[in-house]
Amino acid sequence: MYLIRYNLACYESQLGNLKSAMRGLEKAIDLAGEKDIRAIALDEPNLESLWTTSENCNSFLQSCLEPGED
Repeated sequence: MYLIRYNLACYESQLGNLKSAMRGLEKAIDLAGEKDIRAIALDEPNLESLWTTSENCNSFLQSCLEPGED
């Protein structure tokens, strides 16, 4: 189920809807449960605009550096 949210976040990012993309990505991460998709998201070309312009980028990156803390 997380993959649908992840793909929707990619689409939103490509459309320039960065707030919606970040919300969708956060939901995908929650739905993924024990499967940690944060590192995958950082390498996702379709989310690149999110990492270069989003206000939430720093907090997202920080969460990736802190394994085991959610």
